[in-house]
Amino acid sequence: MPSLPVGQGSASQPKRDRDLLVPDEILGDADLDNIWDWFASAVETNVDRQLIFVKLVNSVRKPYLDHCRLNLADSNRNLFPSRTVTSYTPSVCTIMDHAPGESQSHEDGDLEGLTSQNKELKLQLEDARADLAKKDNEIHVLETKFQTISVALQEQSERDAQLSKSSLTRSPSGPHVAIMSAASLHKYIQMDGREVSSYEPSGSGIVSVQPHIWTHETFEIEYYPDGIIAFKSVCFQNVYLRATCNPWELLPGFVKSGGGGIVNCQYISEGSDGCSIQEKFRIHPLGHGQVAIEPVAFPGRYLSLDATKKTVTLQAARGDGERFYLIFVTFL
Repeated sequence: MPSLPVGQGSASQPKRDRDLLVPDEILGDADLDNIWDWFASAVETNVDRQLIFVKLVNSVRKPYLDHCRLNLADSNRNLFPSRTVTSYTPSVCTIMDHAPGESQSHEDGDLEGLTSQNKELKLQLEDARADLAKKDNEIHVLETKFQTISVALQEQSERDAQLSKSSLTRSPSGPHVAIMSAASLHKYIQMDGREVSSYEPSGSGIVSVQPHIWTHETFEIEYYPDGIIAFKSVCFQNVYLRATCNPWELLPGFVKSGGGGIVNCQYISEGSDGCSIQEKFRIHPLGHGQVAIEPVAFPGRYLSLDATKKTVTLQAARGDGERFYLIFVTFL
């Protein structure tokens, strides 16, 4: 056994090697105190401290065990910085791998904390997946709407190109008519063009509803190729009925409460080749003398009259409010 250095405390090196090597020998209290103090002071030795410590504990008399137990944690912290002696017998020293002062209950607490944290992370993951599914559904709805609008715009562009190739020369004046609601009899479309004297890109004037027929409610039919017509005021010179809307505002087949789009007036000069596409309409017979009036620029939308609100708008389906009678008018 190598020679043990003298510690920095008051103890001296043991006189006999057998004091540490013979576990069956019972030392006296004075010799044991001297060995213990020296051992606690020799913190920088290169010998096998754990072996020496076990042999030292095994040579202790039972009344001295309490003294070892009380002084172990403080005196030998540097020898076993991550272990704690938990029990002693004359021949066995039990060592556990946890920091001094900690207990098994502390480890159980750590396990409970990790379990709780795991449950919380699982809930967060489920919420994130639900949010992702919701976003995927919103994206699908937007993509569907985008495709519908793109198709509508493409179809409208193709119709505009086809119409531009057709002759737009106006035919001689046609008959005079009033436009009466089939759902609200004796309610007529009225066009007030008193302030309409020049072309405006967004149109102008006022279109509303009246319960009688006079000049503001009477239109001259202008015929164009392909069964297209225009409604020209008989009261206001060069003023025509006009309708427009955003394609995505009124998707064909979907009824919008209150209607949509804009129905107003437009000024078309005498020297022009005729009305623009926003002043052109198609007439669809519905039987029993009733018709639906469809803007050429916006297929699938129809003039709609609300007698209660006294408004004329567009609607994307043909219901009662989109049915009309064309009443021929003759002024004597």
